[in-house]
Amino acid sequence: MRRFYISQIPSSGIIDVEDSLKHRIGEVLRFSEGEELELVDGKGRLAKVVVVGKGKKISFFIKEINDQTRTEKKIVALVSLIRRERFDTMVEKAVELGADVIIPFVCERSRPYSDGAYDKLKDRWQRIADQALSQCRRLFKCELDNVVELKNMNFQSFNHCQLLAFNPGAEVLLPSKYDTSKDVVFAIGPEGGFSEDEIKFLSDKGFRFYSLTDNILRTETAVMYVLSVIDLCKKI
Repeated sequence: MRRFYISQIPSSGIIDVEDSLKHRIGEVLRFSEGEELELVDGKGRLAKVVVVGKGKKISFFIKEINDQTRTEKKIVALVSLIRRERFDTMVEKAVELGADVIIPFVCERSRPYSDGAYDKLKDRWQRIADQALSQCRRLFKCELDNVVELKNMNFQSFNHCQLLAFNPGAEVLLPSKYDTSKDVVFAIGPEGGFSEDEIKFLSDKGFRFYSLTDNILRTETAVMYVLSVIDLCKKI
């Protein structure tokens, strides 16, 4: 059954959605009156609904509501800015692989954009994340944070989390090193890696450095690799 993301789902009645989603469901995908689909709000609520009307006048009657409470530990990805199209891909795949928060940051070897682009890019990345949410059938959305300088990040918000950072040449992350009882925060640097000063800075903040593979990975590939390793470690 097809699933779509909307920001709010009432407990009962008729749901009216924004015009762009009406167009997609009613005119692009051509759902007919009486067909069923699912709506998810990213906060644990899933609604099975019935299509009412057609075209631009389409709406949805709630047939069944399922509310779930989050039980899994959160995964926060701190990711250096890279080329825009590659960051777009990283966001989509990171959501599919389980990231709950993505915080883009700028460090010494990052590829920053013009200051005026950040707000629009944050909105763009959040839309990509929300679309990926419905596609991969997750119930809880991934939040995109503001772009921040690495040195200005609010590290106090990571208290009581397991802090991981990745750089070639460090020790390998083994399942025995991973603490499944804590939320995890991991940091992935830019193409040239973290500078020596940044490695010391992150180490002083409580991050422990690991490596992933003997190969040198692109930033977006490293994010996907880490999320896959974390998923494996949780299941062992």
